Amino acid sequence: VAAKPQHSKKDLRALRAVLFGKLGSLSDSSGVNQDYAVTAAEVMAEIAGKANLSHNMPWLLEKLSDKVSFTSWSSSNSELWTPLLALLLSLRNTGSPENLGVVEHFMHSSPSSLQSTFEKLFFETPLTWARIAVRNGLYAGYMRPQRGANGEPKLSKLQEMLVSSHPMDVAAAFYATVLQQLEGPGAASTKPAGDLPDLSVAPTSSSPVGPNEGDFID
Repeated sequence: VAAKPQHSKKDLRALRAVLFGKLGSLSDSSGVNQDYAVTAAEVMAEIAGKANLSHNMPWLLEKLSDKVSFTSWSSSNSELWTPLLALLLSLRNTGSPENLGVVEHFMHSSPSSLQSTFEKLFFETPLTWARIAVRNGLYAGYMRPQRGANGEPKLSKLQEMLVSSHPMDVAAAFYATVLQQLEGPGAASTKPAGDLPDLSVAPTSSSPVGPNEGDFID
Protein backbone atom coordinates (compact mmCIF):
# COMPACT_ATOMS: atom_id res chain seq x y z
CA VAL A 1 0.00 0.00 0.00
CA ALA A 2 2.76 2.48 0.91
CA ALA A 3 4.37 2.06 -2.52
CA LYS A 4 1.24 3.22 -4.39
CA PRO A 5 1.65 6.65 -6.03
CA GLN A 6 -1.76 7.71 -4.71
CA HIS A 7 -3.86 6.47 -1.84
CA SER A 8 -7.60 6.38 -1.43
CA LYS A 9 -9.74 6.68 1.66
CA LYS A 10 -10.43 2.98 1.19
CA ASP A 11 -6.71 2.26 1.74
CA LEU A 12 -6.73 4.29 4.94
CA ARG A 13 -9.93 2.66 6.16
CA ALA A 14 -8.36 -0.76 5.58
CA LEU A 15 -5.30 0.24 7.61
CA ARG A 16 -7.56 1.58 10.36
CA ALA A 17 -9.41 -1.73 10.42
CA VAL A 18 -6.10 -3.59 10.88
CA LEU A 19 -5.14 -1.25 13.73
CA PHE A 20 -8.35 -2.18 15.55
CA GLY A 21 -8.23 -5.89 14.65
CA LYS A 22 -11.31 -5.63 12.44
CA LEU A 23 -10.01 -6.91 9.10
CA GLY A 24 -10.64 -10.64 8.88
CA SER A 25 -7.49 -12.60 8.10
CA LEU A 26 -5.27 -9.77 9.40
CA SER A 27 -6.70 -10.19 12.90
CA ASP A 28 -6.21 -13.00 15.38
CA SER A 29 -8.45 -14.76 17.89
CA SER A 30 -8.10 -11.90 20.39
CA GLY A 31 -8.74 -9.21 17.78
CA VAL A 32 -5.63 -7.15 17.07
CA ASN A 33 -2.67 -8.96 15.52
CA GLN A 34 0.16 -6.87 16.92
CA ASP A 35 2.63 -7.54 14.09
CA TYR A 36 0.12 -6.57 11.42
CA ALA A 37 -1.10 -3.61 13.46
CA VAL A 38 2.40 -2.18 13.94
CA THR A 39 3.06 -2.53 10.21
CA ALA A 40 -0.27 -0.82 9.47
CA ALA A 41 0.72 2.04 11.80
CA GLU A 42 4.03 2.48 9.98
CA VAL A 43 2.35 2.42 6.56
CA MET A 44 -0.31 4.92 7.65
CA ALA A 45 2.41 7.24 8.94
CA GLU A 46 4.27 7.04 5.63
CA ILE A 47 1.09 7.85 3.70
CA ALA A 48 0.30 10.71 6.07
CA GLY A 49 3.73 12.20 5.45
CA LYS A 50 3.55 11.89 1.66
CA ALA A 51 0.06 13.40 1.43
CA ASN A 52 0.26 15.72 4.49
CA LEU A 53 -2.83 14.23 6.09
CA SER A 54 -2.81 16.44 9.15
CA HIS A 55 -5.99 18.50 8.98
CA ASN A 56 -7.70 16.57 11.79
CA MET A 57 -4.50 15.88 13.77
CA PRO A 58 -5.32 18.32 16.63
CA TRP A 59 -8.78 16.78 16.99
CA LEU A 60 -7.40 13.23 17.03
CA LEU A 61 -4.70 14.15 19.55
CA GLU A 62 -7.27 15.71 21.86
CA LYS A 63 -9.60 12.72 21.61
CA LEU A 64 -6.88 10.12 22.20
CA SER A 65 -5.17 12.03 25.00
CA ASP A 66 -8.54 12.18 26.78
CA LYS A 67 -9.11 8.44 26.32
CA VAL A 68 -5.64 6.94 26.82
CA SER A 69 -3.52 6.79 29.94
CA PHE A 70 -0.19 4.96 29.81
CA THR A 71 -0.48 4.25 33.54
CA SER A 72 -3.92 2.65 33.73
CA TRP A 73 -5.42 -0.39 32.09
CA SER A 74 -8.85 -1.09 30.71
CA SER A 75 -9.97 -3.00 27.66
CA SER A 76 -11.17 0.20 25.97
CA ASN A 77 -7.94 1.99 26.88
CA SER A 78 -5.62 -0.79 25.73
CA GLU A 79 -7.32 -1.29 22.35
CA LEU A 80 -6.20 2.21 21.38
CA TRP A 81 -2.47 1.60 21.64
CA THR A 82 -2.01 0.71 17.96
CA PRO A 83 -4.12 3.64 16.67
CA LEU A 84 -2.15 5.95 18.96
CA LEU A 85 1.09 4.44 17.62
CA ALA A 86 -0.07 5.30 14.09
CA LEU A 87 -0.74 8.86 15.22
CA LEU A 88 2.61 9.27 16.98
CA LEU A 89 4.47 7.97 13.94
CA SER A 90 2.42 10.21 11.62
CA LEU A 91 3.30 13.24 13.76
CA ARG A 92 6.98 12.71 12.93
CA ASN A 93 6.18 13.51 9.31
CA THR A 94 3.34 16.02 9.67
CA GLY A 95 3.31 17.37 13.22
CA SER A 96 3.34 21.10 13.96
CA PRO A 97 4.67 22.95 17.03
CA GLU A 98 1.12 23.09 18.41
CA ASN A 99 1.18 19.28 18.72
CA LEU A 100 4.19 19.18 21.07
CA GLY A 101 2.15 19.76 24.22
CA VAL A 102 0.17 16.54 23.83
CA VAL A 103 3.33 14.56 23.05
CA GLU A 104 4.89 15.98 26.22
CA HIS A 105 1.78 14.93 28.14
CA PHE A 106 2.45 11.31 27.18
CA MET A 107 6.21 11.69 27.75
CA HIS A 108 5.53 12.69 31.35
CA SER A 109 3.73 9.46 32.23
CA SER A 110 5.24 7.89 35.33
CA PRO A 111 7.66 5.08 34.32
CA SER A 112 7.07 3.27 37.62
CA SER A 113 3.32 3.07 36.91
CA LEU A 114 3.58 2.30 33.20
CA GLN A 115 1.27 -0.44 31.90
CA SER A 116 3.06 -3.03 29.75
CA THR A 117 0.59 -2.43 26.91
CA PHE A 118 1.93 1.10 26.50
CA GLU A 119 5.66 0.53 26.91
CA LYS A 120 6.36 0.74 23.16
CA LEU A 121 4.34 3.92 22.86
CA PHE A 122 6.10 5.49 25.83
CA PHE A 123 9.50 4.89 24.26
CA GLU A 124 8.33 6.22 20.88
CA THR A 125 7.32 9.61 22.29
CA PRO A 126 10.76 11.30 22.60
CA LEU A 127 11.70 10.68 18.96
CA THR A 128 8.31 12.00 17.88
CA TRP A 129 8.86 15.15 19.96
CA ALA A 130 12.37 15.62 18.56
CA ARG A 131 11.33 15.16 14.92
CA ILE A 132 8.52 17.70 15.26
CA ALA A 133 10.82 20.22 16.94
CA VAL A 134 13.73 19.86 14.51
CA ARG A 135 11.64 19.61 11.35
CA ASN A 136 9.83 22.83 12.26
CA GLY A 137 13.07 24.73 12.93
CA LEU A 138 12.59 25.07 16.70
CA TYR A 139 15.98 23.74 17.77
CA ALA A 140 17.85 27.07 17.76
CA GLY A 141 15.16 28.75 19.83
CA TYR A 142 15.09 25.88 22.28
CA MET A 143 18.85 26.28 22.77
CA ARG A 144 18.60 29.97 23.71
CA PRO A 145 18.57 30.86 27.43
CA GLN A 146 15.12 31.68 28.75
CA ARG A 147 14.27 34.67 30.93
CA GLY A 148 12.54 34.60 34.28
CA ALA A 149 9.76 36.89 35.45
CA ASN A 150 12.29 39.58 36.42
CA GLY A 151 14.46 39.14 33.34
CA GLU A 152 17.00 36.89 35.02
CA PRO A 153 18.62 34.29 32.71
CA LYS A 154 17.37 30.74 33.00
CA LEU A 155 18.28 27.47 31.38
CA SER A 156 17.22 26.97 27.78
CA LYS A 157 14.30 24.62 27.15
CA LEU A 158 16.63 21.85 25.99
CA GLN A 159 18.87 22.33 29.03
CA GLU A 160 15.81 22.06 31.27
CA MET A 161 14.86 18.85 29.50
CA LEU A 162 18.34 17.40 29.97
CA VAL A 163 18.10 17.82 33.74
CA SER A 164 14.42 16.89 33.95
CA SER A 165 13.17 14.17 36.28
CA HIS A 166 11.21 12.77 33.33
CA PRO A 167 13.46 10.32 31.44
CA MET A 168 11.65 10.85 28.14
CA ASP A 169 12.43 14.58 28.34
CA VAL A 170 16.12 13.71 28.55
CA ALA A 171 15.82 11.29 25.63
CA ALA A 172 13.91 13.84 23.52
CA ALA A 173 16.61 16.48 24.07
CA PHE A 174 19.33 14.04 23.01
CA TYR A 175 17.33 12.93 19.96
CA ALA A 176 16.76 16.56 18.94
CA THR A 177 20.46 17.36 19.20
CA VAL A 178 21.44 14.34 17.10
CA LEU A 179 18.77 15.02 14.47
CA GLN A 180 19.76 18.68 14.24
CA GLN A 181 23.37 17.69 13.61
CA LEU A 182 22.64 14.86 11.17
CA GLU A 183 19.64 16.18 9.28
CA GLY A 184 18.96 19.80 10.20
CA PRO A 185 15.53 21.36 9.76
CA GLY A 186 13.36 19.61 7.23
CA ALA A 187 10.26 20.68 5.41
CA ALA A 188 8.20 22.45 8.03
CA SER A 189 4.51 21.74 8.28
CA THR A 190 2.54 23.14 5.36
CA LYS A 191 -1.17 23.60 4.83
CA PRO A 192 -2.89 20.27 5.56
CA ALA A 193 -4.03 18.43 2.45
CA GLY A 194 -6.41 15.95 4.05
CA ASP A 195 -7.45 13.89 7.05
CA LEU A 196 -6.44 10.68 8.70
CA PRO A 197 -9.33 8.34 9.49
CA ASP A 198 -10.87 8.62 12.93
CA LEU A 199 -8.42 6.68 15.10
CA SER A 200 -10.27 7.40 18.34
CA VAL A 201 -12.97 4.76 17.83
CA ALA A 202 -13.04 1.30 16.28
CA PRO A 203 -14.91 0.68 13.01
CA THR A 204 -18.41 -0.57 13.66
CA SER A 205 -19.58 -1.55 10.19
CA SER A 206 -19.57 -5.20 9.13
CA SER A 207 -17.60 -3.97 6.12
CA PRO A 208 -14.84 -1.93 7.79
CA VAL A 209 -13.25 -0.77 4.53
CA GLY A 210 -16.52 0.60 3.23
CA PRO A 211 -17.74 4.22 3.44
CA ASN A 212 -18.39 4.26 7.18
CA GLU A 213 -20.00 7.30 8.66
CA GLY A 214 -17.54 9.25 10.79
CA ASP A 215 -14.35 7.68 9.42
CA PHE A 216 -13.04 11.04 8.30
CA ILE A 217 -13.51 14.39 9.96
CA ASP A 218 -14.38 17.34 7.72
